[in-house]
Amino acid sequence: MELVRSYLGSLTNRRLISEGGLFVFFIATALVCSKLSGYSMFLSSTLLCIVVGMAAGNTFLKDAEASAVQRFVGKTCLDLGVILLGAKLNFIEILGFGSSVILFVILIGLTNVVISMVTGKIMGLSKTQSAILGVGGMSCIVPAGEAVGSTKEEVGTAIGAINFSETIFLFILPTVAAAMNFTHMESAGIFTGVFHIMGYLVASSSSISQEVLNYAVVIKMARLLTFAPIVMVLGMVFKKNSGEMASAKTKVPPFIKGFIITSVVFTGISWLSPGNPVVLDTINHSSTTSTFLINAAMVAIGMKINIKSLLKKAPKVIICVGVTALIQMMIALGAVKVLF
Repeated sequence: MELVRSYLGSLTNRRLISEGGLFVFFIATALVCSKLSGYSMFLSSTLLCIVVGMAAGNTFLKDAEASAVQRFVGKTCLDLGVILLGAKLNFIEILGFGSSVILFVILIGLTNVVISMVTGKIMGLSKTQSAILGVGGMSCIVPAGEAVGSTKEEVGTAIGAINFSETIFLFILPTVAAAMNFTHMESAGIFTGVFHIMGYLVASSSSISQEVLNYAVVIKMARLLTFAPIVMVLGMVFKKNSGEMASAKTKVPPFIKGFIITSVVFTGISWLSPGNPVVLDTINHSSTTSTFLINAAMVAIGMKINIKSLLKKAPKVIICVGVTALIQMMIALGAVKVLF
């Protein structure tokens, strides 16, 4: 609300036209990129939005960097998008697969952060850059970056590096899984351990069998369980290391609280009305709205990224993501053999 009051209070007639045009640009770009991504599962709408934002912010919209509407969309829309993301997480459905799935996603979530932090340190990356690479996931990187204090360049580099790396692994992992005669659960385990982007996860899993796809999607949804606690812990650790004496209330970002509340509410509604078409439609619409809001925020965030600085850091970040994914693949395979 503070951002809204600041935004409305700063408007003049001339600026109103400028801010309005910028707002339309964010909305239109998010809509077009979402439409384009529908033509192929390999096109990430999130990546397209941040690329368009970067291109605009470094060229014809370079002077709009300090725009109030840009700050509003980049912050408020992002928080709302993450909150609505919780609608997809059904605790009952996940628990139906047993405690092994919960233990698996906790292990994968924690080791991914640790491996990324260690690899990033070896590669000379900043701690904040390494941390958000460990969180992974297009919808998770930006709020994680906000929690740990990452720069916009670090967030943009992380999103680009993960997309690039997962494109390469998309052609490698299904071949390895088939050649090694992995079981359905083993294949699903390594796929969910490596792929953060749903399109790549679906493509790799479905290339093996429908059973692998079913397992992979459930585990992917379960991984959302680790999102809130990992981001909260990272936020606390980085605040403590930076010398900030945050109170108990400020340690938990509002969007994390909203994400958890949304997950609990929709799980309860789904449990009370299983298979209800209205409930299912509401969840689907919430998911679509979440993606749209996050994409609009990506355009605003992309405008703050300096392309020259981004290109200097990209190679090291890509190597960090690749090495982390390879190690994570072996850990995921071992965990599947032990837990399932």
